Amino acid sequence: MNKTSTTTIYLNYDGIHKEWETIDNPYNREEEKKSKKIQENIRIGEIKGKITDSMNSLLKEIKELNQFFTRNDILDI
Repeated sequence: MNKTSTTTIYLNYDGIHKEWETIDNPYNREEEKKSKKIQENIRIGEIKGKITDSMNSLLKEIKELNQFFTRNDILDI
């Protein structure tokens, strides 16, 4: 669904209220696309950061478990 922005101009003269709507020009649509792309890139960056943090936490836990089992194996001998 395409969303088009509108600009509304109100003029009051002689007690009469007039309203005109102007459809956005292509430049504004391009700016909107760029803005959406930037927001999308920010969201992707945030998600990548969270995934990286989770992977680093898992790697740390795996290393700790590996050290634990290695020490226990040595003690069993």
